[in-house]
Amino acid sequence: MYLSMNLRGRAAAVSMVLLCVLMMAGCGGSASTSSNGTTTPTFSPGGGTYTTTQSVTIADTTPNAVLYCTTDRTQPTASSPQCSEPTVVAKSMYLQAIAVAPGKSASAVASAGFTIDLKAAAAPTFSPVGGIYTSAQPVTISEATNGAQVYYTTDGTTPTTSSTLYTGGSITVASNQTLNAIAVATGYNNSSVASATYTINYPVATPVISPAGGTYDTAQPVTITDATVGATIYYTTDTSIPSVTNGKVYSSSTPLIVSSNQTVAAIAVASGYSDSSVASATYTVNLDAETPTFSITDGTTYNAPPQVTLNDTTSNAIIYYTLDKTTPTKTNGTPCTPGTTITVSPQSGTTSVTLQAVAVSSTTNKLSPVASAKLNFAAAAPTFSIDGAATTGGMYTMPATVSIGDTTPGATFYYYVGTSAPADLASWTTGNSATIPSANTLFAVATADGYAQSAQSSAQFATGLTIAGTVSSGTKGIAGSKVYLYAAGTSGYGASGSVASVTSSAVTTDKNGKFTLVYGSACPASPGDQLFLVATGGDVGNTGNGSNDSIALMTALGTCGNLQTTQTAVLNEATTIA
Repeated sequence: MYLSMNLRGRAAAVSMVLLCVLMMAGCGGSASTSSNGTTTPTFSPGGGTYTTTQSVTIADTTPNAVLYCTTDRTQPTASSPQCSEPTVVAKSMYLQAIAVAPGKSASAVASAGFTIDLKAAAAPTFSPVGGIYTSAQPVTISEATNGAQVYYTTDGTTPTTSSTLYTGGSITVASNQTLNAIAVATGYNNSSVASATYTINYPVATPVISPAGGTYDTAQPVTITDATVGATIYYTTDTSIPSVTNGKVYSSSTPLIVSSNQTVAAIAVASGYSDSSVASATYTVNLDAETPTFSITDGTTYNAPPQVTLNDTTSNAIIYYTLDKTTPTKTNGTPCTPGTTITVSPQSGTTSVTLQAVAVSSTTNKLSPVASAKLNFAAAAPTFSIDGAATTGGMYTMPATVSIGDTTPGATFYYYVGTSAPADLASWTTGNSATIPSANTLFAVATADGYAQSAQSSAQFATGLTIAGTVSSGTKGIAGSKVYLYAAGTSGYGASGSVASVTSSAVTTDKNGKFTLVYGSACPASPGDQLFLVATGGDVGNTGNGSNDSIALMTALGTCGNLQTTQTAVLNEATTIA
């Protein structure tokens, strides 16, 4: 704006000078003032562009001349304000002046355009600088420009000269806050806005470890608490500093048992807070008795109550044990001598039992560290049997009655007959035997109080005939022999008799001469028909010399209606002759 005004002012001044020159030229006069006129004022310094406020001296050589000035682009007259001596130019302006001396006419108008491009005041600085802090901060503001005044805001808005004036001292920042400030000084443009953002994260309360560190004669159940709601506690016992990445998360439901010389260190963390200071407690635990040992492995799963032997190497020690998750002591627990064997039974309402034990030295009367082992209980997977013989399924005459058993005492069996078992036991049947009416799959699980549900057992049952056997010559198996099943009717003689092939294709023996033939019916012919096997060809002893097609062996199986669903058979020279 000032530059535009300056240019317009200069153009006007140039026009006036040219007009005067033309007038003088037309009158035949010179550029000098007539003897009756006042000389034109001069400016020092002259118009131009400056970076500081200018003190302009306006002078005139005519004795007793009075100077009149304007700064609003109006032509000065004797009615205008008298010029200040010196005239302070603190901003861009167009300065015009005339001189009037007694008995003389007014001078020509002198003019000069000034463009004032002031430097900006230095931006204020904050101490401490913005950042994340764990306590309220007393913030001071400094300014490098002499004589400058500082204005600031605390709500994040841009400060102006109407904002709060900084008068020294400190500004207390007790919550998340942004401070903005500017500096204002005479002869300078306003500074840029300085800004500092403060995040105040108050620390979580320091954890409290109880009991306090010290010397103890017994193992100490240590608890750690914190006053900050929602805080998570991390602790270490290896002298390292705890953090969210180092240490364990403390749970009030599981007291920390200190049974040896140890230092417990803890911190607390919570959202919106900085981490707490580290709390620590050093314990010296004087225990003379050795830790008891168990004859079982921690975490083992049992299908029935196991026998557990408790031992300790301390002479004349007494062992105290608990099964109710409480810490054993001389006044809490069942006493026994080393070498005692106990039965650990499952407990109602839970599927695991924790055995804990300490030993007490009869010499020092001090407790050992606590030994602990968790015993898990789950019902054994059910087993199946038919007519007293164990079975995993197969070919049977239907309907078949399958007995369901288990080694878990007091187990209840749930079973389901079908192609697939539903997940919900509500649709299963309870009982220790199941009837399989036709080819199908039997599923079963076992449950018992204090035991987890067993794994699921299953067995596929089908009706049919399975024959497993060997084809041999002497003591050598015949590899690659073709085995067929035939049925011979009971009526007719000679050519009128009937011999029918039951199997449309043969089964081939393996390198040892063994084979398995499965037929989809328990009696593949009429009940009174005689069944027999025929084997042809093969390599005796699996020599690799190829098949001997002259080999033909057979064996009789018996009457079809009297066959077991699973048969064994041997085909050799002896069975063939018989």
